[in-house]
Amino acid sequence: MCKIKKYSIDFHLINNQVITLEAERNSEKELKDELEKAKGFYVVGNGAVNLANVKKYKIKATV
Repeated sequence: MCKIKKYSIDFHLINNQVITLEAERNSEKELKDELEKAKGFYVVGNGAVNLANVKKYKIKATV
């Protein structure tokens, strides 16, 4: 059984804004796979982002 970890995802949008969302997943790989497969909006507990407006994203592990 894997321990759930918290991650912060910075989404850099095409209008140069940055939206930060928090997610809990078993691993960073699981989170990356989920983001690669997502279409439309990516929704987590503290918000959502329209993936059509995302230039890039960065994932950081949080404590």
